[in-house]
Amino acid sequence: PLWLIVPAAAVAGFLLGVASGEEAPGRLAAPRRMSTPPAAKVVVVGAPAVPEAVEKFDLRGRLARLEGEGVGLLEEELEARLLEDPAFAAELFAAFQAEFDPQRLSFLQNILASDVEIRNSPAWQDRFMKAAEDGAFRERGIAALLFVQQAESIRTVRARLLALAEHGGGLRPYALVALQGLPERRGRESQLLELAARMAVHEPDPELRGLAIRLENNPVTAAKALLDADRVVRMQACHVVTSGEALEAALRSEQDPEVRETIEARLDLLRRP
Repeated sequence: PLWLIVPAAAVAGFLLGVASGEEAPGRLAAPRRMSTPPAAKVVVVGAPAVPEAVEKFDLRGRLARLEGEGVGLLEEELEARLLEDPAFAAELFAAFQAEFDPQRLSFLQNILASDVEIRNSPAWQDRFMKAAEDGAFRERGIAALLFVQQAESIRTVRARLLALAEHGGGLRPYALVALQGLPERRGRESQLLELAARMAVHEPDPELRGLAIRLENNPVTAAKALLDADRVVRMQACHVVTSGEALEAALRSEQDPEVRETIEARLDLLRRP
C-alpha cells in the first residue's frame, strides 16, 4: 500500500516500498586499520625528508561496489567519518549530484540525513530542494525529498514543498510525504492538512487522492471515499474509516476481492476489545 514506504535507513515514504524512518541506535566509530610496525628507516645525513604517501579515500569506488551486507558496514563507516569530519559532507553531496543509481542516491542522502544538524540546516535543505526542483533526473529528486522528509523542522522550505506537492508532476506524492515527515520527528501541520483535504476530494489522480485521504486522516471524508469509482482510493479509505456500519455497507456492495479483504481486516481491527 502507498502508506508503507521509506528507503535506506530513515528514509521513508509511501511510494518506495521499503521501510525507513528509524533512527540508528548509535554511531560506530570509524574502523581502524591494523598494520605491522614499519621497518626501521635508514637516515641519510643531509638528505631531504620524504613525506609518507597519504591514502585518498575513494568514495566513488566504494559506492560502485555497494551491495549486499556491505551496505550496512559502509553506512556505519561513512556516518562515523561524517561525525569526525564535517567537511566530508561536501564530498558526499558532490557524489549525490553526480550519481544516477537510485539505490546509491538514497544511500547518500541517508548518510547526510543521519547528522541531525545537517538535516535540519536551512542551507542543506535548500541544496536538496534545488535538486528536487531542478527536474533533470527524477530519481535524484525523489532521493532529495527523502532527505527533507527526515528533518525535524522544514520551516524555510515548507512553501516550496507545498508548491511541489501541487505542481511537481511525478514528484508530487514524494513532496506530500516529505511535508508529512517521519512520524516520530514532526507533528501534523495545518498547511499540509488543508492541502490534503482539498486533494482528497478534488484530485483527479487516484493514487494521489488515496494518499491525500491517508494524510488528512479524516474518517468522514474516508467514509465517503468508500464509494469512490477507483479501487485504489477505496483501499486507502478503508484504513481511515472508523465506522463499522459504513464498512459493513461498503462490504455488501464491494466487488473487488482485494478491497473486500482490506475492509474485512479493518472491521476485524475495529471489533477488537
